[in-house]
Amino acid sequence: MNKMDFLKLKVLVPPIEIQEEIGKILTTVDYEIKMLEDYRNAVDKQKRGLMQKLLTGEVRVIV
Repeated sequence: MNKMDFLKLKVLVPPIEIQEEIGKILTTVDYEIKMLEDYRNAVDKQKRGLMQKLLTGEVRVIV
């Protein structure tokens, strides 16, 4: 494909209302991803802290 062939391609663009809806959905998805990443980081931090306490004997496990 050369430059002229590329320039002849037609690109379909949805109406502005649909573009705005897509934008809102993507913003919501980005927010959810950020919240889940924050939650995962908090759980990882808690896990590391608990592992440290278990390894130092500060917390004991009853078997």
